[in-house]
Amino acid sequence: MATLVSVYMPTHNRVEWMTRAVASVLGQSHRELELIVIDDGSSDATWERLQRLAATDARLRIARNETPQGAPASRNRALSMARGEFATGLDDDDHFREDRIALFVEAWQRLGDAGEPISCLYSQQMTVCGGREEIGHRPDRVTWEQLFRNNHLGNQVYTRTAWLLELGGFDPGMPAWQDLDLFIRLLQQRGPARCVDEPTYYMNVDDRADRISKAPRERIEAAFRRLEAKQRHVPAPLRQALFTQLFGPYYAFTVRPRDLFTLLGFGLDRRNLRRMLESTVRELFNLPRAAPPRHTARKGGAAAGERLDAASAPPRE
Repeated sequence: MATLVSVYMPTHNRVEWMTRAVASVLGQSHRELELIVIDDGSSDATWERLQRLAATDARLRIARNETPQGAPASRNRALSMARGEFATGLDDDDHFREDRIALFVEAWQRLGDAGEPISCLYSQQMTVCGGREEIGHRPDRVTWEQLFRNNHLGNQVYTRTAWLLELGGFDPGMPAWQDLDLFIRLLQQRGPARCVDEPTYYMNVDDRADRISKAPRERIEAAFRRLEAKQRHVPAPLRQALFTQLFGPYYAFTVRPRDLFTLLGFGLDRRNLRRMLESTVRELFNLPRAAPPRHTARKGGAAAGERLDAASAPPRE
């Protein structure tokens, strides 16, 4: 019997982007799937478009929040409706390559047959900006400790639906980093994540006001504080590393004197201190930030011992 996969997607006032995202899921080569779209109180033509689309394909299931509840609550609602053994997500302004789910299904079976512990799968990502496409780099294997230094998984994974529900899903109280929060908890409970070494997720990073990278600094700092409070049981250097993500290439927040006090409040870790000092020097002398290494996807997976220091963008709402 074929594996049923549930894809969850919240959407809000992005009717054209949403239409493309829906088509990319329903057009997957793996046909045994359901797409659950939650219209989070849109005021445009999103709900009407969804109703028309659902009438043409029974695999599309839709629901509507009369007032906006936020992406985490909408994702949780979709997960509560899911009938698939496995689940993965999609943002409404992104889209899937046609073989994404098929590759996940095959990889999970292959790793399971080999007896490897696995919490979830993720893939390489194609970043799209202004019509330009670029493949990023993600390591072959990620542990929960590594997520404190960089969000190597991105904002979507493939895993068992029951495992996400057991964890309580996404935390609606997180002002940002909802994906990172859930993925850390998932890996802590279920083991390392593994990469399907193909760029099957297309992320739109056009410069728009609704992007999480444009969120006020206070919002990102609040997300750090909430996540750090949840993870007080982990070693201080890891929580300190989580703090330094605010000053990496994605957010590039200016280092203030009080930030150095916050950093040192976790103790003296040379790696984290160096990261903060490098950010300070770049700002003082207006130096360009180093770009993550390029990566060309290849068949057969990543090589053993592949680099684990490549930066990834933090998750979006």
